[in-house]
Amino acid sequence: LDSFSNLCKNVGFDAIVHLAGVVGGIGFNVNNQGKLLYHNLQMGMNVLTVAKENNISKVIMLGTTCSYPCVPKTIPFVEDELFDGMPELTNSGYGIAKRTLVKMGMEYSKQYGMKVVNLIPTNMFGEHDHFEEEKSHVIPALIKKFESARFDSSRPGGVVNVWGTGSASRDFLYVGDCGRAIATALEKDIGPEPINLGTGRETTIKSLTETINKMG
Repeated sequence: LDSFSNLCKNVGFDAIVHLAGVVGGIGFNVNNQGKLLYHNLQMGMNVLTVAKENNISKVIMLGTTCSYPCVPKTIPFVEDELFDGMPELTNSGYGIAKRTLVKMGMEYSKQYGMKVVNLIPTNMFGEHDHFEEEKSHVIPALIKKFESARFDSSRPGGVVNVWGTGSASRDFLYVGDCGRAIATALEKDIGPEPINLGTGRETTIKSLTETINKMG
């Protein structure tokens, strides 16, 4: 914390974009709930505290759709429902930490006059994604499954097993579009209330799987 604070004092940043996080796929999240809660909350608290102490003019905080209630009233997610219930249990450590930081940003903005922007990207994909089994999300995980099946002689026809019924849906966001949204948030005068970044269109896992299969 001290080194980060000294860096801000010495460099004189105009803004901070907080993108760092400890996060992974379903397996990693299930087995590391305490770690995810502690480290993500600690990082975000440090960013907001140092920004306040050093009068940083703007802080962009990146949240997660994992913060939304496990059983949402509305799909795609609606910002007004962010605090309406517990997140999905498998992601609750990560989701609660990020949701708490949204609230902290809102309250710091109100109490201290800070310019905090809370952006919540949907499920991102794109360059430099994780393909490791423990850390990968659905798109890179499916790509790896199909690619592995192509070269596995023990699976005639390249059969791929996918979890669930395929009826679950996600709003997918290309990472480059997220980057452009962050750049816009740096330029515009935006309040601290949470803002979803996404396409507003849901894609079922079945449809996604079929698309990746055809592209392979």
